[in-house]
Amino acid sequence: MSELEHNNAVEEAENFAKELDQEAAAEVSEEVPAETAPTEAAAPTEAAAPAGEITAEDISAGEEAPSAETRQWAFDETRAAEAEATEQGAKAKKIKQQWLIIGAAGLVLLVLLITMIALIARGRKEQPIDPPVDGTTMVSATQPSGVQEPTQPSSPEYDQGLSFFNNSQYDDAIRSFTQAMRTNPNNARTYTFRGASYYLKQMYQEALADLNRAIALDANEKYAYEFRARVHDAMGNTAAATEDRNKSIQLGG
Repeated sequence: MSELEHNNAVEEAENFAKELDQEAAAEVSEEVPAETAPTEAAAPTEAAAPAGEITAEDISAGEEAPSAETRQWAFDETRAAEAEATEQGAKAKKIKQQWLIIGAAGLVLLVLLITMIALIARGRKEQPIDPPVDGTTMVSATQPSGVQEPTQPSSPEYDQGLSFFNNSQYDDAIRSFTQAMRTNPNNARTYTFRGASYYLKQMYQEALADLNRAIALDANEKYAYEFRARVHDAMGNTAAATEDRNKSIQLGG
């Protein structure tokens, strides 16, 4: 056999051996059971945590549960803080109420003080004058020697006006005195008490006009001087008020 033929024979033998090996491998792979064959990995039921990330399970596993004593201490501290806050709130509320009571009491006392001062001042300014009970005037024991008030006739209108005046019905008194003036326009006492009625209604200009008329009719009309002094006080004429008041005292007012 030639060398060429020898080489070809070897090559054919090698190829034939490779084919046998491949067929044997194929038969072995077919005989492997299906369940043992590699399959795709089943999807995990839970997503795996990213590498390096700490999960809640890791934290809880690493923590130690607080003891009963620790929990009791925390509870006691919470209760104590709540009790202190409640106590502080009650104290603040009580202090506020006390200040409100003090303020209200002070305000009441201030109002009473102002009222008392006003009443005292008014009492000093408004000294009561007792008018005659009828339309006649009488000699006063306190008048200077030789001074005597003239006796003037009365009238039903004047008496009615005087009754209204004594009962503080000043509007009715003014109307009655005005009617009395029509009957007797020269009765100084009628002008005096109509002027007094105007004064008590704080109608100072009308009061001053009537009282001036009364004094013009009778220079010894003491009540006219007294009421005119009060009108001057109300209008701020202190000097004139003092002069009229002195004249009234001189006449026994």
